[in-house]
Amino acid sequence: MRRAPARRATARAPARLRALARAARVRAALSVALAAPARAALLLALALAASCGGDDVPPAPPPAPPATIQGGVVVEPPEVVLGQTATVEIAVVTPPEHRVPPVAAPESVPGLWILSADTPPVRREPGRLVHRTRFLVRARETGEHAWPAQTVEVETPSGRRVPLALAARPLHVVSALREFPDRTTPFGFREPSEPGRVRGFLLPAAFGAAVALAAVALAGYARRARDADVAPAAAPGVSAAAAPARAAEAALRAAIARGAADPLGAADAASAALREFVERATGLPTRCATTEELAAQPAPALLRRRWPAWLALFAELDGWRFRASGLAAPAARDALAARLQGALELVAGTPGVEPPLAPRGETRP
Repeated sequence: MRRAPARRATARAPARLRALARAARVRAALSVALAAPARAALLLALALAASCGGDDVPPAPPPAPPATIQGGVVVEPPEVVLGQTATVEIAVVTPPEHRVPPVAAPESVPGLWILSADTPPVRREPGRLVHRTRFLVRARETGEHAWPAQTVEVETPSGRRVPLALAARPLHVVSALREFPDRTTPFGFREPSEPGRVRGFLLPAAFGAAVALAAVALAGYARRARDADVAPAAAPGVSAAAAPARAAEAALRAAIARGAADPLGAADAASAALREFVERATGLPTRCATTEELAAQPAPALLRRRWPAWLALFAELDGWRFRASGLAAPAARDALAARLQGALELVAGTPGVEPPLAPRGETRP
């Protein structure tokens, strides 16, 4: 009975040692966990102090000027629909103190009309200059076309001119009917009605006959009104058949007299008079059709032999009217006057048109 307390004391000793060891391990883990954030915070503070206390970082040096003169041509958009416009921009990058004269427009670009030219201000960037020239063009023919290659001269500060070659840039012109190539008439605005009961054909036939008779009567009235408008305009001694030719000749002589002061207005007036004369003589819609559309149609019977000459005349007048610098040179104005004088002979030689009356005392050839 006296040995029981000794055994209980011996059994409690290992349990106490295990508890002390467990507490020591917990304290060691807590000290390690608390020391890691403290070390990280200390390192961050030291890094910030070093960065703030050091000397200022010098700014980055400006970009070096380009070693060579560079240039390029950009066409935007690269694909246009027939009749739409596009912008052609020529950019030349040079070192400072260099000068680039405005780039001249090409004489002609197949498939395109040059509408205008613009020279934006020089853009100054660190270490270089950007010289730009913009052209506004309109597509007049479908297919693959290209802005031609050009050579630009760059003037150095010493006065030396350095040529810079610019490569050609393609431009694709597509038709507006490419989504429906087999359709020749516009789509209707109504959906087809559902099939109903079959009706008789007498009422639609009578209605169609009435519409046809009304159309014939309207055409006759319009023709008589046109003849009535032409007859008073004819000069004394000039028949109604010769009145269109006389009006065209009078308009051409007025355009020739106007050519020295206003060559562009003279070209416009001559083109309008000639197109009206051909429309009244042949019935072709020359006043609202382009030269390319007229060339695609069959030649009229009255002008079958001279139709190529008429098309060439229309194309040459269009070139003077729509080209950016078509009539700026004196040589172009002289060529316009000579071409209008030839147009007088072309009108006088049209089959079925009476020659002009000869002055008193002379005979017709």
